[in-house]
Amino acid sequence: MELLKELCEASGIPGFEGRIRDIVRRELEPVVDEITVDAMGNMICVKQKSGARKVMIAAHMDEIGFMVNHVGDKGWIRLIPLGGHDPRNMVAQRVRVCAEDGDLVGIMYPSLKPPHIQKESDRNKKPEVSDFVVDLGLPAETVKEKVKIGTPVTMKQDFLELGDCVSCKSMDNRVAVYVMIRAMQAATKFGLRLMRLQHHRKRSGYVAQPLVQRALPLMLGLLLIPHWPPIFRGFRSMNVLLS
Repeated sequence: MELLKELCEASGIPGFEGRIRDIVRRELEPVVDEITVDAMGNMICVKQKSGARKVMIAAHMDEIGFMVNHVGDKGWIRLIPLGGHDPRNMVAQRVRVCAEDGDLVGIMYPSLKPPHIQKESDRNKKPEVSDFVVDLGLPAETVKEKVKIGTPVTMKQDFLELGDCVSCKSMDNRVAVYVMIRAMQAATKFGLRLMRLQHHRKRSGYVAQPLVQRALPLMLGLLLIPHWPPIFRGFRSMNVLLS
């Protein structure tokens, strides 16, 4: 469980998955024969065994997040999204700003009036990602010195065990990365056990094509929970997928 916790809590937006690759490399270097990273950030780990069947396990390791696109005169940070975000889930969330000199923690909040002073017209306004600012609680000069345009930003959530379940950010798709690591560590019956971590879901597919020739491909991913009422009422078939 500690490994899953480490994977989920680590930051890794598209194009900045280095922290995830470092964890994977640490876990797999003792058990694989080859590790390579291509120009797009795909990580390919090969485990060989002469005469046995080839298997490829693939999943993406990035998470949705943000990049800094403006630091205001008061030190408030504006963001652009990387991936699909629902602004309703962003209000008052903690975020990790991955600055070059070390991570900074801030609070994300939309530049909207609080409920007790809103007018009727304000209540009907839906927040957009562009409405949000990040407050680091630091002087503006310090923020401008430490945070540059293009700095990655992710949600900051602690890994939490809830009964028989767990909760954290980026469960999609770090659970699959965790499964791949454990599969590679446990595999003994496959001649070439080949694992690929996608950096970009569409372009990475082209990279995978020569790797899966005469290999059994296993694509790992997570889907939505079918029995969470009443969101999926009317859906006949949905499953959590690890296949």
